[in-house]
Amino acid sequence: MQYIVRKVLKVVLCIAFAGACLLLVLRFGFDIDVFDRRTVLVLCLPDTDAEGVYGKLAKRYMEQNEKVKIQLEVVNGKGYEEYLYNQFSREKAPDIFVVTQEVDMTLMANNEYLLDMSDAYGDLFDNGFLISRIPREPVWELPINGSIPLIFYNKDVFLHNNFAKPENMSDFLKLCAAIQAYDMVAVSMSVYENGDWGIENFIENIMVNGMDWKSGALTESGELNSGFYDLRYIRADLLDKLLPKERSVQGHPELLAMFANGEYAMISGTSEDILTLNQFENGQEYGIFALAGMGNSRRIAFRSDMSLAVSAQSSKQGALEDFMGFLLSGEAQSFLHGETGLLPVCSGVTVGEEYKEVYRLLSSSEIMLSFMNRTSSAEYAICMERINVMFSQTAVDYDVFMQDWLEELSGVLQISTN
Repeated sequence: MQYIVRKVLKVVLCIAFAGACLLLVLRFGFDIDVFDRRTVLVLCLPDTDAEGVYGKLAKRYMEQNEKVKIQLEVVNGKGYEEYLYNQFSREKAPDIFVVTQEVDMTLMANNEYLLDMSDAYGDLFDNGFLISRIPREPVWELPINGSIPLIFYNKDVFLHNNFAKPENMSDFLKLCAAIQAYDMVAVSMSVYENGDWGIENFIENIMVNGMDWKSGALTESGELNSGFYDLRYIRADLLDKLLPKERSVQGHPELLAMFANGEYAMISGTSEDILTLNQFENGQEYGIFALAGMGNSRRIAFRSDMSLAVSAQSSKQGALEDFMGFLLSGEAQSFLHGETGLLPVCSGVTVGEEYKEVYRLLSSSEIMLSFMNRTSSAEYAICMERINVMFSQTAVDYDVFMQDWLEELSGVLQISTN
């Protein structure tokens, strides 16, 4: 009898265990391993395009750290921002997530959803991290790689006419005037499919060299970023030196092709264009420099292409710190550079031969996050529309224009805080 009871108990326990496993599978998905004792870090991505790079990076990390599993969670479509907010409000947020311009990081921080990495992971920024941090300011997102705005110049034109690379904005304006004296357009840009002028790269270094270089579209006191006024005043000197929008080529790839064919003296672009320019057979030899701002500062804007934020709700901070440290390691930075062609955020990284000059520039300058990275998508769209008007030939009453700009941005900010 006791033998039969023991057998029945064993069967009951087996059924109960199987039921528990089934509940776990139904709750967490069919890929769960109930015997996996590793710490699982969930990394949330906004689309499948980034999945390949992050997947390879996660695999490299897990090969070195058998105690941690990086689980990718991909949210396709336009619901990424809403998905994150919902997960945070339910306290089921991913441990790490990719930051996009649509994610309102100010709102996230105000709701105490984000970990301040300057406080938690301060040591990570002491090992050759290139992007300057504002003292005592929190770090809500960690740039992993990106690009910088550049002016590409035709070396033949410069050598033949003894032109020198400008050291400041005054030098740049004199250079443009000298180029015009030879019946050439000084600077050319492209027009995008939506009709916008591709001026965003051109203005980035002017913005980060302004008085409000650490602000977004509005300052803490609710005023317009002073960089917009710098653009307003420099506009008069620059307008006749830029190829007018109505004569600009359609599409940035076509601009690069025409520059490679020797048709322009200078064009505005980013370090991402280097690979494209080098692919043209018998392409025009070119040089690069970073456009300076209005004053004496020589900051360079860094446009982060991949940034990560960490959830303050996560209980796995030890594993998170280790993984974030890996992302800033020479191995991970070299891998990302090789996979994407984007610039590392740390010094001492081996880069491709074609990127060495721009990487030296990056490593020897004060680097700040770009204006684009410091604004929401709604704010940025407003500002680019206004700057497009500013650099057009349209007559503008600037007192009214700047006040309307301020009110439009203030309205967006009010909607965001509500």
